[in-house]
Amino acid sequence: MTKEVIKRDGSRQPFYSDKIKAAIGAAARMAGCSEEEKEEIVEKVFNAVIGQISKKEVIATTEIEKFVLAQLDKTAPKVAQAWRKYRVAKEE
Repeated sequence: MTKEVIKRDGSRQPFYSDKIKAAIGAAARMAGCSEEEKEEIVEKVFNAVIGQISKKEVIATTEIEKFVLAQLDKTAPKVAQAWRKYRVAKEE
């Protein structure tokens, strides 16, 4: 089970799975999804991602993001696009 996350700045903090759900939900809202669509996307993507990362005790934020985006590209491309736009804006 994942216990710790390595942030982009190299710091470490406890792993909270709810942060993944919140980020997916925020991207879905930015993409203009209805509340029902958002909930469906969050659950589907979250469950797939947790299945992929749960065997790692420590994981980098960038690796989690890679898994999330791969799932969003398959299930909700417009949400993946919103996520990427947000990341680019945040890095500027």
